[in-house]
Amino acid sequence: CAYVDATAAWGFPNKWNRLVVSLAGMYVESIVASVAVFVWAFTDPGLLHSVAYNAMLTASIVTVLFNINPLMRYDGYYILADLIEIPNLRQKAAQTFASVAKRIFLGLRTSPPTAGRLARSFLLAFGVASLGYRALLLIGIGAALAYKCGFIGLMAACFYVALAVVGAMKKLLRYLWKDEETAPRRKRAVACGVCTIVGLPLALLAAPSSPNVFAPAVVAAEKQATVRTDVPGFIERIGVEVGQSIHCGDLIAWLGDDDAQLAVRQAECDVEKSQLIIEANLAADPATAAVESELLSQYERVAQKSRADLAALSVRAPFEGRVVQSIRRNDIGRFLHKGEPLATIISGRWQAQVLLSEHEFASVQPRPDGRVWFRSSLDPTREFRGRIVTVEPGGARVIQEIGLTQLAGAGIAVDPLTNSAERPFFRVTVELEAGPNELQLGQTGSARFRGEWEPLGVNLIRSVLRFSNRILAG
Repeated sequence: CAYVDATAAWGFPNKWNRLVVSLAGMYVESIVASVAVFVWAFTDPGLLHSVAYNAMLTASIVTVLFNINPLMRYDGYYILADLIEIPNLRQKAAQTFASVAKRIFLGLRTSPPTAGRLARSFLLAFGVASLGYRALLLIGIGAALAYKCGFIGLMAACFYVALAVVGAMKKLLRYLWKDEETAPRRKRAVACGVCTIVGLPLALLAAPSSPNVFAPAVVAAEKQATVRTDVPGFIERIGVEVGQSIHCGDLIAWLGDDDAQLAVRQAECDVEKSQLIIEANLAADPATAAVESELLSQYERVAQKSRADLAALSVRAPFEGRVVQSIRRNDIGRFLHKGEPLATIISGRWQAQVLLSEHEFASVQPRPDGRVWFRSSLDPTREFRGRIVTVEPGGARVIQEIGLTQLAGAGIAVDPLTNSAERPFFRVTVELEAGPNELQLGQTGSARFRGEWEPLGVNLIRSVLRFSNRILAG
């Protein structure tokens, strides 16, 4: 909330001194944001933690988006105007844009605010960018209002946007149809007005559109398995390496466990002892032999389980394939708990698991054997063709592909405890045309779908309705 009146700095004869003063607010905010980062990082959740987070956000992102942005009349605008030495930059840019529009659409010759060709080009570009940014800001404010305030906010946003658009159209039509400047070109001006309010919207709504849809994807294999330990033990031997081809039943690792071996010998001794007792008492004392027979059955079950536990120490490949992840040779002697991974084996062709939102799913309407193009985040210059194999008809909120969520630095936001997203995603499996060494398991990237051709208006109406339904449902 602090504010300093620095208008006296405009009396400095050196413009670089004026720029230092104009930038003061921003670099002071940067220092505040830097301090807030450390406070936020080294404090536990609470009031101070939240205050530091909001201070960091306000003094960094908000400053970049608004204060230093030259398209709005804040510090960034005055810094740019002073730097290029064009006073009243926004007004002159608007005059240049209006002069060019009058000459192109109405054939009116008006004197430009400046004579230099380079200056006119810059002012025209600045005027177009400023107009586009204001339109974007208008839509953004309306969307934020609708999102925060529900149905009332949606109605207020519609009224807010409509009021701004109607006001701009009334001003334009009043100039085209009634202003003295357009009197010599009245028929052309009326035609431009009709095209603006009727022809241009209809042309935009009827324009064909087939936008490409880009969705997050992660590389998988046609068949893959992570081999884990069934029993705890120390690693005594490793039989595979990354990149090695492996057959079903090949040894992956041998875990040593003296207790397991001792348990097998003890169980076998108990079985042999029980058998000898039965043989000795079978004729002389049948009752004792019968009781011992029941004990023998228990001993045999214990021995069978002990042998299974000992056999589980020898971990073998469940199918033929290629090892893409494995424990290392220097892990020999390390103790592994039950369930720890030993190796990952894959076979078959490379695939991409793609997640589509409801809007994206409706836009592309994926079907089996449809074409998809995949780019890896490690090598975005190369594109792999793919064929859709399966499409899950129902959306799921629980995201199994952790590499596509914010937990791994990607874009899908999920609850860190449940891995569930705010909205459902549809999973599409794509078979990729790639060699065995051209991709890596778990590699993330982007899948490109080619959308169905439809009028732009239909797409816009669908997006507005979907946004409205989401607001009303929330």
